[in-house]
Amino acid sequence: MRAYSGHSVLELAGALPVLVLLIYGVVGVQRVLETRIELSAVVREAARSGAQAPTPSEALRAGKERGRQVAEAYGTTPDYLTLDVRSFRPGGSVTAEAGYTVSFRDLPGLGWAGVELHGSQTEPVERYRSRPAAADQ
Repeated sequence: MRAYSGHSVLELAGALPVLVLLIYGVVGVQRVLETRIELSAVVREAARSGAQAPTPSEALRAGKERGRQVAEAYGTTPDYLTLDVRSFRPGGSVTAEAGYTVSFRDLPGLGWAGVELHGSQTEPVERYRSRPAAADQ
């Protein structure tokens, strides 16, 4: 059986902080990328649902509802989700915007850290669709 020398302990002590930083880096990058994918799905689906609605008020309702459903399927809740339906008309567009804060509170020593992500998606309203009801124009 071989005894550990003082050099081995010192090498381990020097490598440990580097190893911890590497693990935190991998976990942090993974969380940010995963949240970015979720954010993209939420705004894409919200804008798409809004653009397919028959009226501006229905576009607002359907887009927000679909965005919430997608976020819920991922097990998250966006910090905010907004839809811009001011350009809702045949040939116009609907824009969805959302934001998330990626937290690292569960990682020791990083309770203060967080990354804010924002995303938006604009979807066209079909040019050759029926006109909206007169009450919603």
